[in-house]
Amino acid sequence: MGTTAIRAWRLSFYFGAVFAVVGVMTPFWPVFLKARGLSATEIGLLLSAGLWLRVLANPLIAQLADRRGERRRPLLLLSGIAMLGFSCFFFAYGFWGLLAANLIAAVAFSSIIPLGETVVLGAVYRLKLDYGRLRIWGSITFIATSAAGGPMLAVFGSWSVLWAVLALMTIVLLACALLPDDSRRDRQTPAQRGAVTWLLRQPVFLFFLLAGSLSSASHAVLYGFATLHWRSIGFSDAMIGALWAEGVVAEIILFWLGNRLLSRFGAANLLVLGGLAGI
Repeated sequence: MGTTAIRAWRLSFYFGAVFAVVGVMTPFWPVFLKARGLSATEIGLLLSAGLWLRVLANPLIAQLADRRGERRRPLLLLSGIAMLGFSCFFFAYGFWGLLAANLIAAVAFSSIIPLGETVVLGAVYRLKLDYGRLRIWGSITFIATSAAGGPMLAVFGSWSVLWAVLALMTIVLLACALLPDDSRRDRQTPAQRGAVTWLLRQPVFLFFLLAGSLSSASHAVLYGFATLHWRSIGFSDAMIGALWAEGVVAEIILFWLGNRLLSRFGAANLLVLGGLAGI
């Protein structure tokens, strides 16, 4: 196996590890929080507080990593902090205790994804890799863990969600350690930092950020409460896991055909199609 193939395998392994955690948390984290005694209103507040803190913290963390020209070391540190945050759920009680634990875990884990994406995209451009063929492994592991999560929850109960997240986070830590370390190559120059400031002054780019933000916000309620709603109307945990997995099949097809679709329709048209499909 050549150097390029080994790097591609490591990048795919990173995606698989991270989205395996997402595959457990997206469908079943609200179930765990409800089992800890939180009401629907408190679950909504807890999840939204994590999102608001991410808005502030994630850009600062990414900017610090850019200025230091490092990726792997911050990823390892964030993985460790996320594991610490998730571990705090064993000892946290009540809304405020659970909120504090969730804020630590949510900010650290959510910061891992954009920093890892930066490493992947850098390698994609340098080595001329197919991004979709790398990212597809994240979709596959999402399907695997979300489908397995339903039977796991039915057999072992709500605490199994936390144990599964912690077990999978150890794999994320390993995956981050295996990422290529291209610190010197990725270090930002003053000219590049000035280009970011220029970009933030462009109305078209700001409109793009607004559209992307609204797209993400549109399915925040789905992420937070779909599983609880489906449980309330009698769907089994196995069925709920299958429903979450089913939606990602289309994502796999998109990633597999990504380069061909991009060359044929263009990025802007694909974004519009995605927005219409979401509606």
